Amino acid sequence: MYIRVHVTENAPRTRIKQVGKTHFELFIRPRLAHNNSNLRTTELIAKHLAVPKHAVKIWGGKNDEHKLLVVNDEYLTSPNKNKDATTNADKEPEHAAPPTYHLLP
Repeated sequence: MYIRVHVTENAPRTRIKQVGKTHFELFIRPRLAHNNSNLRTTELIAKHLAVPKHAVKIWGGKNDEHKLLVVNDEYLTSPNKNKDATTNADKEPEHAAPPTYHLLP
C-alpha cells in the first residue's frame, strides 16, 4: 500500500494527522538530521499503522518534505483474513497416512 506523507519539522509537538485513507500529515518536534528525519517518519507511521518498522519503506521524496511510503501488505490485517484464520482453526486437522516401511530381503 502506498502512503503519502507531508512532514513538518520544528513543530510544537510530535503528532500524526490522518487527512485521507492513505494521506498523512506528520509533525516532528525537533529539527533532525537528514536521515534521522526519514527514520523517525517511518517509525511513527509504522507505530500508527501497528506494523513492524521494517514493513515501512520510503519510496520517494527522501530529500523532500513530501514523501511517498510503501507498506508491506503482509503486515496489514483485514477482517477477512482474521475470519478465515478462525474458521480454519475450528476444523479438525487432517492426518497424514502413517509411513510405510519396506524390509530388505
